[in-house]
Amino acid sequence: MGEISPTPARVGFLALGLSCEGSASRRCCSRRQAPLRKFSRKASQWALDNSACLHSRSRAGGALRTYMGRRYAKIMARKQASELARVKLLARYGKRIIQASKSGGDVESIIKEAIEHGVPKDNIARALAKASASDQSNYEVVVYELYGPSGVGILVEALTDNLNRTAADVRLAARKAGFHTASAGSVQYLFERKGRIQFSLMSTESSSLQRDADALLLLVADAGAEDLEQVDAGDVSTNESEFLVWTPPNALAQVTQVLRSAGVEVANSELVMVPKLAPPEVSGTDRDLLDHGIEQLNALDDVDRVYTTLDPRPESLL
Repeated sequence: MGEISPTPARVGFLALGLSCEGSASRRCCSRRQAPLRKFSRKASQWALDNSACLHSRSRAGGALRTYMGRRYAKIMARKQASELARVKLLARYGKRIIQASKSGGDVESIIKEAIEHGVPKDNIARALAKASASDQSNYEVVVYELYGPSGVGILVEALTDNLNRTAADVRLAARKAGFHTASAGSVQYLFERKGRIQFSLMSTESSSLQRDADALLLLVADAGAEDLEQVDAGDVSTNESEFLVWTPPNALAQVTQVLRSAGVEVANSELVMVPKLAPPEVSGTDRDLLDHGIEQLNALDDVDRVYTTLDPRPESLL
């Protein structure tokens, strides 16, 4: 008796890498399994609908449902991660607005930064209303010191109204990442606090970028700034360049006000931690561990910023 030629149905489910061992149907049964290949959903469904063997159809249907279930789970995981990041962003700026309002910080810069990051104006208004409420507790800035792989120093800045909760969350995330708690001051001495002001300048027919920058440097230097740094080569299409002004912590507010009085649109004005030394050499494996651990720390609700000795020191401060 000659060899039975494969029917379209048999070709369909064999292409999916399926067989129906033990089935009574000779048209579709085969102990040979074809290599697994990816097919479109339409092609896979055609194979299921036209399969003469119920056993094969059941196995193929299960494989397809498993594939679609995993794909759906991945999509939902990505959406959930994006939503969590969005919630974290809104909460972060809400806390920063309240803390700056109650402690006399630069609320204007924080609000502008929040708008640029897509924080709705309703959220900003609610944060300002909370800041003026007498029963609203202030958020305290607290710093945690850690050591990561290769001896990398890590500073975790948090804004919290519950020190016990935040300390427990940071310790747990650090332990899972393989980081170690450092003694007080052993990591902070590797950093120095600086004021950083970010803004852009645009050259026009009546003014040159370099001349305006030189004039601003003299202006901010008189107000207490340490340096003015051009951080990009400029956008040719808009004739615009980005600048940073570095200041001592106690001169940040005054220099920011001087720039605004001179007509400069300040994009951001804040206190940051800057490493004192050049970044250490770290192996690829340790770098991956550090990146993952820092990501987990940043995901905590109360954590505002994470600094490491891997962050490059600005050239103007060398």
